[in-house]
Amino acid sequence: MLIGIVTLTYLFGLIAIVFAAPIAVVVYAAINLVYMHDALGERTALTRKLG
Repeated sequence: MLIGIVTLTYLFGLIAIVFAAPIAVVVYAAINLVYMHDALGERTALTRKLG
């Protein structure tokens, strides 16, 4: 998560520090939902829509 905060700060400046942590959490949760459930063979509402 720290890498996400640093990356967003570098790309968008100092104001991104306020938004970097919530954005990093959302991205992490989305990746966790799609990738981990797909790796385990579980279908979720989101993966059903994607594939």
